[in-house]
Amino acid sequence: MYVDYLLFMGSSSSLCDSFKYEMKKELDMNDLGLMSYFLGMEVHQTYNEIFLCQAKYAREMLNKFGKSKCKP
Repeated sequence: MYVDYLLFMGSSSSLCDSFKYEMKKELDMNDLGLMSYFLGMEVHQTYNEIFLCQAKYAREMLNKFGKSKCKP
């Protein structure tokens, strides 16, 4: 089986580490650390919040349709 991405989160770093350890025993897996992009969304994480932004996607759509110079 081949999986492109697996995203998981937990309330405890030790629980997350345990999960990663068990997964690595079963699958050839790389830990890419904190995510910065996921499904075309920018992701910014702090200790107590996660911010999702689609600014890059919006710019790409404006460029695609020739509207990047339009006023907001």
